[in-house]
Amino acid sequence: MGHLLAPLEVGDGIPWKLDATGEPQWLVVTEVLDNAAYVVRYPDGRLEVLEDSE
Repeated sequence: MGHLLAPLEVGDGIPWKLDATGEPQWLVVTEVLDNAAYVVRYPDGRLEVLEDSE
């Protein structure tokens, strides 16, 4: 992930990839850990911490 232009908030969607039918899949922010780390939920329900890298 590159630098964010604005901080993310809970409920924000991050475009991830296209599914087999060409529909976009989204990561959803479920928790903001700090100004550069977020817990996101994948379409399959899995959670992961993503960090904005410098």
